[in-house]
Amino acid sequence: MAEVKGLSPDAEIETNTQGGKQSAVGYAFHLLPVNAMFGLAGVLKEGLVKYDRDNWRKISAEEHINHMIGHALGIMAGDTSDDHFGHMLCRAAMAYECQSAGNMWEDGHPPPFLSAKEEPATGQIIPQPSKR
Repeated sequence: MAEVKGLSPDAEIETNTQGGKQSAVGYAFHLLPVNAMFGLAGVLKEGLVKYDRDNWRKISAEEHINHMIGHALGIMAGDTSDDHFGHMLCRAAMAYECQSAGNMWEDGHPPPFLSAKEEPATGQIIPQPSKR
């Protein structure tokens, strides 16, 4: 069975201001933005109906990032035809999960533009071609 860091039964015991004791949680779930979580869950529901449960796991983080950027540009362009904030947030969460699972690049290799060198004279970052 997998263990989630910060949720172990062996976690440190903490005492609250009323003297109540409990396992320390390594996260601040109570600070999650509620409306954003509803937006995220709404987009996930749309995907469940349109594509099937967990279809997004069959898509690389690279592709999720591409769609996330598309939604960000939709917001910047003033497009109101879709919940671009919800979709952008959802695609970011999906990309995070996919990279955590080792499904980062569509063909297993980073795109060429991700390699860069710093120009010593100016400190400027110069994109470098990389081998695929």
